[in-house]
Amino acid sequence: MNKPKVFIEKPIPLEVEEYISQYCDYKKWSSIDGMPRELLYEELKEVQGLLTSGTKIDMELLGHAPKLKVISNISVGYNNFNLDAMKAKGVIGTNTPYVLDDTVADLILGLILSAGRRIAELDLYVKQGKWKKSDGENLFGIDIHHSTLGIIGMGRIGEAVAS
Repeated sequence: MNKPKVFIEKPIPLEVEEYISQYCDYKKWSSIDGMPRELLYEELKEVQGLLTSGTKIDMELLGHAPKLKVISNISVGYNNFNLDAMKAKGVIGTNTPYVLDDTVADLILGLILSAGRRIAELDLYVKQGKWKKSDGENLFGIDIHHSTLGIIGMGRIGEAVAS
């Protein structure tokens, strides 16, 4: 049985590539620079699958991909998909929701701590040689511990921050 043909438009981790190789014949674009659209059109002529991230998927692109069945977006969103065009061409789209929820929550907590304790600001202050022995509590920032955090919007990210 022939494996489906896939084109990987963005560099991906080796372990993901190895997994794909078990089930698909694939070609890939290895540069971190974006792939020129005309070259992508050429690669799409014979493939059933496209692995991408953020590339505009519209009727023009789909017109160059007569065998395409699925487009997998390596991102949380899918705002680059023209869903009407994909539906008209019978192409399924996938994305990767939830994969960054905890990572973004970690970043938010780091920013809260950094802002409250003035970490970036005071790091620069010291590096610029402005710190003096007489500097006092006015530079301490505020304590975060024992504080209450208000979260506006309890979507996936808000819930991850709260947990």
